[in-house]
Amino acid sequence: EIPHVTVIPAIDALNMSDFIHNSKASNLMLGSRLARCVLHKLYSVGVGASAPEISSAYLISDRCVRLSFDNVTEFLSDLNARTSEYPISILDSDGIIPIESVNIMANTVEITLQREPVLPIYAQGQTGIDPRTFIIDYGTGIPMLCFADFEISDKRK
Repeated sequence: EIPHVTVIPAIDALNMSDFIHNSKASNLMLGSRLARCVLHKLYSVGVGASAPEISSAYLISDRCVRLSFDNVTEFLSDLNARTSEYPISILDSDGIIPIESVNIMANTVEITLQREPVLPIYAQGQTGIDPRTFIIDYGTGIPMLCFADFEISDKRK
């Protein structure tokens, strides 16, 4: 929330030269993202400079959570990720709740859970070391920003 500061995601920079340094190919990808960001933010040239970022999360039924994202140019895509390796997790006091199914609509992700959560519940996205799957903005190919402990509000009332 600092003016003129932007985050450029690097979570999908898979080609590492060692355990902590990006490879030349990853640096080129990140440089391209940074250039697009500068062109868009400073000169109003182009679109899709910002990464998708979670903006809200609601429990909309006993076992369904809806997450909404800002900065989506076309639509979100999980690239057909399996539910067992899904890049978003929903947690309650009993731990991570297994996912039954996922439905993506434009800038929202609806996740149906295998069991009813115990409130309070939280969402986390693309956390940990080397996530196997990503959620991207299909229009730009930029992955969503990682997030953790994002509180999910109860909209069932």
